Amino acid sequence: LSVKRADDGAILYNCMHCGLTGAVQPGESDGRRTRTGHGGDPLHHFTRPVDIPAGSLSEKALAYLSSRSISKETAEKYGLFSAVKYFRSKDWSGETEGIGFPYILTAGEKPEAAKYRAIDMKSFTQDGAARSFFGIHLVSDGSQPLVVTEGETDSLSLAEAGIPNAVSVPSGAPPGPVGERSGADDRRFGYLSRNTDILKMFKKIIVAVDNDSKGKFLLDELTRRLGRHRCYTVTWPPDCKDA
Repeated sequence: LSVKRADDGAILYNCMHCGLTGAVQPGESDGRRTRTGHGGDPLHHFTRPVDIPAGSLSEKALAYLSSRSISKETAEKYGLFSAVKYFRSKDWSGETEGIGFPYILTAGEKPEAAKYRAIDMKSFTQDGAARSFFGIHLVSDGSQPLVVTEGETDSLSLAEAGIPNAVSVPSGAPPGPVGERSGADDRRFGYLSRNTDILKMFKKIIVAVDNDSKGKFLLDELTRRLGRHRCYTVTWPPDCKDA
């Protein structure tokens, strides 16, 4: 579990196990999803816009993206940006440059969250609560299939290849099979109910998740929840894990 306190006192959390992310404000409540914390203090779940640093992607960020065959044009289309953030890995922790992936629900709005990937190591952090699909603000109508990937970079790779309506789930794959269980697993897939109106537009949804055991768990759960009658899957080559 990753927990940090924002400047306004909000407590931001990210569970590495169940995928639940969000923010709570001690001592405030407006009747929405209020929980009781230690000592009886009410904890209020809320979402606040994330401020994106001014400026574009740095040369270092563009070089990293280029190594993943992602162009500057595609990166800017999805709103990627550079930022120095605090990252933690197995062997090192501290501030370093990362690439920000903004989560925008509707075109023209401020991001409700941003996920960051360190450039020099495989480490991630997040501002706000990512509770929608990455790239959902770029989806047009349902005339072309919606393509759902497991990670932000995967959706960028598909967009780079000219595939429209490529989005990513915000919380990756579950650690094990979900089936009919509820609780934390329902919260992990809360982005589906949040994007119900958009999902209704599509008669065809292509689920292009990772070719591993966790990806299979995600595939099974997405097709079950979205409706197997309209879901299509991708068979990756034997030496290919994802997009």
